[in-house]
Amino acid sequence: MPSTVRLQRQPPPAFVPYLEEGKWGFIDKTGKYVVTPEYEAARNFSNGLAAIKLNDLWGFVDRRGFVVVAPELEEVFPFVEDLASVRSDGKWGYIDRTGRMVIEPEFDFATPF
Repeated sequence: MPSTVRLQRQPPPAFVPYLEEGKWGFIDKTGKYVVTPEYEAARNFSNGLAAIKLNDLWGFVDRRGFVVVAPELEEVFPFVEDLASVRSDGKWGYIDRTGRMVIEPEFDFATPF
């Protein structure tokens, strides 16, 4: 009996990064701004938060556009299981969704969970 593989189509993201006049923000699927373009870079939302870059440092915004983790980090990976790997002072650790460092930066590299 042949096996059947069922593919599930992923819904499109609710908000996507959008570049306008050299600044990044986010739009919804209708093209309406949900986060005004004001950032040097922006990444896709993951677990309700998106990485944004301001003054060469990374932080995170929520879907309302509120900065929930101030842009104070050298590099970030997306949130997975409520933790994001981040680089601070040249070392990697993990923050929670409030920006609290839950695993201190002491590693040469850290990947998402």
